[in-house]
Amino acid sequence: MIPANSKPTPIGGVVLKIVEPKTLAGQILTFHFDGPPTSDNRHFYEPGLMYQGQVRRDYVGSRAFMCDPGLTCTELTGPLPAQTPKELRRLLRDRRWNDEYAAAIKKQFGEKLLFRVLYGFLTKTDNSSTRFKDQRQAARLLVKFQPACDISLSVAMSETLGTWDESVGDWPLYLFRSFGQTRLLQSLAEMEKARLTETEREKIEIWRLSLPGDESDGSSVLRK
Repeated sequence: MIPANSKPTPIGGVVLKIVEPKTLAGQILTFHFDGPPTSDNRHFYEPGLMYQGQVRRDYVGSRAFMCDPGLTCTELTGPLPAQTPKELRRLLRDRRWNDEYAAAIKKQFGEKLLFRVLYGFLTKTDNSSTRFKDQRQAARLLVKFQPACDISLSVAMSETLGTWDESVGDWPLYLFRSFGQTRLLQSLAEMEKARLTETEREKIEIWRLSLPGDESDGSSVLRK
């Protein structure tokens, strides 16, 4: 199913066009949000995305007031609209961290923008309930797609020292694969010369311990 109307409606609803099964292709399915539209659900259903899920057959082709069935985004059906890194970051979360969407950002806008989108999750200063999950998923995608780091190693490490959750091991791994063990250890040594809190010094030590044992451990993408 794909959205046939992405504009807000008076009741906060969505109109979808069925693609499969073929016997129902072309028919519409409408539903409304159970309560006022929120920043999450009103952005989740957008043109250019395919959704799947189960609904009662008697809702197909009618404009019955079915509540949001909680459909899952499965694949892109067209190019992404031009967006700022902040907007792409929000949409990436709304689409439940769809790997295909991250791949589409890299293909359509370039790896530097993909880096900026994912990096933003690692520098957020809020203490929201999703902070750890967001960082874990962002770091996972950084390792999976290994986009070029758009900033210097020292900046990347200093900007995330206070915000990085030390249990998110894929962030040190991404930097290791991007810059290599030697440069990482040098940057950590430089950071230790600054006036740091005890917590920051502990995180630097955790960072050091998080590094693979040698340059060959999963580091086939080292950059100069």
